[in-house]
Order: sequence, then structure tokens, then C-alpha cells
Amino acid sequence: INVKFDDGGGGLLHKACLTQNIPAALFLTSAGIDPSIVDDREILGRTADQLCFTPQIQAALSDKYRQGSPRNKRRASLRRLTEVDVYSLPAVLVQKTRVNNIKKNVATTFDEEQMMTLAANPKRTDELLIMLQTLLVDVNAMHDDQGDHLIHIAVRHGLCQLPLLSILQRLFNADVNLVNQHGMAPLHIAAEEGDPLLVDSLVCVLGADPNVAHKDSGWTPLHYACHSDNENVISILIKRGADFNREDRQGARPDDVASLCGHQEAKELIQMHRKAHFQMLSEKTAQNCLSKDDLVRSDLFLTDEKGRTLIMIAAENNAVDSLRILLQDPQSPVDAQHEKVFGRNRSATMLKARYTDKIHCSDTDRQNVKQMGL
Repeated sequence: INVKFDDGGGGLLHKACLTQNIPAALFLTSAGIDPSIVDDREILGRTADQLCFTPQIQAALSDKYRQGSPRNKRRASLRRLTEVDVYSLPAVLVQKTRVNNIKKNVATTFDEEQMMTLAANPKRTDELLIMLQTLLVDVNAMHDDQGDHLIHIAVRHGLCQLPLLSILQRLFNADVNLVNQHGMAPLHIAAEEGDPLLVDSLVCVLGADPNVAHKDSGWTPLHYACHSDNENVISILIKRGADFNREDRQGARPDDVASLCGHQEAKELIQMHRKAHFQMLSEKTAQNCLSKDDLVRSDLFLTDEKGRTLIMIAAENNAVDSLRILLQDPQSPVDAQHEKVFGRNRSATMLKARYTDKIHCSDTDRQNVKQMGL
């Protein structure tokens, strides 16, 4: 446990203190990690306790790890910080100052530019974290000349920046669905770059919305994945809940984008998933065991090879419980028609009337249908 990192950032306890990982700090100190280990960031080096920037992580260290000149050095560095007028700061920064109980300077434009540069270099994450914890800064507000925030810059440099992404969210409340000045969220960037592992991590680990839409075009991550023709990303997004029926502002679904770009395999992959999904919904609807959790709103407008919507299938099969769930959306396509049933146009209402009148249908079913307005 006394190993030092090659990047000059000290030992394991340095990392635990800098990232405010209290369980790790408690484990390392109880295991007897060497308190004299120093990093190579300064001429004399810093011990782990010099990287404690909150009372919580400081309290996790016993006196053995908070003694001698390193603590005095840190006190001297804190005295050099000037106190700021908290009443002139945003509420989120005021709260952060009071919780940390450390006097901080407001980050200057130069400081922000330096932090943007550090975020682009995985080898300088420690330096970035020190600046973020010793300066007053809102990571969801500052951005570079290209309009990217820290979280976007980190995503652009791939999976190696996942630790930084996690820390930005956990310690500094970085919004994983934050859009940059070009309207793109971090997941849009990862999908466009074609990084399946990063896409999966953003959704599963950080909680990114798989259906977050571009603020102007309406493109979702799945649109970007189809545009870049990355089938692995497409599969992961669908597995994690991406809606392959979501339309952009022009009415184009992700497979439409793939078709326009000539990406036939990507188009067929999405259409295969759509067909399988609708088949599952059709069977549950006909068996009267459909649940609300099975549906997303766009499913209501899908049709099978016969042109039938789920509402039509429910009507044909007297599936009253399924029909009740399908009609909860006020924009349900109850009057949609097709030409492949009985030789002429039939809406779900007409189908239900035909079946309730001429096929085995109990009085209870008829009463339920009337109550639903059909």
C-alpha cells in the first residue's frame, strides 16, 4: 500500500484525500500506510494531509497523519488566501464555501482557462482537482472558447477520463446532461465519437439520459450513433433504454438518419429491434397483460405489417385492461385507420364496435368499453 504513482501524484492516501474518498482513507490509515510519503508536485513534496480540503476528509485522518511541518505549510498557504464577500456570490458557491470552511478566491478568467487545459490532459487531473477545491467556481457555468464545459472536455478525451467525470459529478455537482453552447450533451459527444464503453458508463454509472435531445435539431444520442455508423454504440443505447422511435425536429427517426447517410447495417439493426419490440408489445396486448412499464409514448404510433396499432390489436382481442393502459395518453391514436382489415378502412373504435357486437363479449366488457369512451 506504500507504492507511489509514476505521475508524481504521491501514494494511495494522496488520491483518497484529494478525491474525498473517506472509506478509502479510513481503510488505508487503519492498514498503516506510511504517513511520510510525499508527492513530487512541490520542491519539498506534500504529504496526504495537505490535500484535505474539507473538514470531512480531514476528520478521517488520525493525528498520526495530521502532524508536523506539512500541516503548518498548509496553514500558511491558507493564510495567503484572501477572504471573499460571500454575499456577492451565487448561492451554490456560498454553500460550498460554508461547508468546506475554507477561505477561497473566486476563479479568474485565467484560472478558468487553465482548468479547461488541465481537463484535457488525464495526466494532470490532480492539479485540476486542487484548483477546483481551492477556488470558487461553478463547473456548470464556466466554458471554453468553443462552448464546452469541463464535463464535455473530459468526454472528448475518452474512457480514460471516466474517473474525472465521476469526480466532477460527485464532488462538484456537474450536470451529466448539461448541453454546451452547440446544444450537445456529453452523451451526444460520446455517441458521435463512437466510444461504446464510455457511452455505457455515462448512462449506467453517471445516470445520463439515453434520450437527451439536442436543443436545436432534436437529435438524440441514437441519431448521432447512426450518423457515425457505430453499431456497437447503437446496440448499447437501445439496451440502456434509448427510444429508437424518437423523431428529431424534422420528423426523422434514427434509422432515417442511417438511411440518408447510406449506413444500411445501422438502419437494419434499428429496424430489427423495432420489429422485435413491437412483436413483444403486440403479444402482451392481445393477452391482456400489457403494463405501463412496457411502453414508451412512441410505441402507441407503431404499426405491424397489417397496419395495426396496439390499440387496434387490443380492440380486436377484447383486451380491456391493455386498452385502458393504451388510452391513458390523451394523444393516443384511437382514430387511426388501415385498409387491410375487412377490405376497408377501420379505426380502433369501429373494430371494437364490431367485436363487442358480434363476437363473444361479456356485458362487463361492453360496459368497460363504454366507460373508456369507445
